[in-house]
Amino acid sequence: EMVKMYGIIPIAGFISPTEVDPGAWLVKEIRLLSFRSGPPGKKNSINTAIRLLANRQVNVSPLITEILPLDDVQKAFDSAYSGSNIAVLLKP
Repeated sequence: EMVKMYGIIPIAGFISPTEVDPGAWLVKEIRLLSFRSGPPGKKNSINTAIRLLANRQVNVSPLITEILPLDDVQKAFDSAYSGSNIAVLLKP
């Protein structure tokens, strides 16, 4: 529901088994972009993911469910690990 028509979903990994509806990908023609970092000199797609984010081709705002000050780093980790948030942003 959070991805627009012809949208791109960058995937860095999953914490636990995850169920998805492939029918939604087909209807909206969504592209999944998996990436990992690799050793220097090796082609990796993390650069592609960073470029997509930098150029605002991927809107991550709906995924940020909590914003905390940098001093609350432990609270942020606890909150992210609790499963009640999608993404927790630490703000300096």
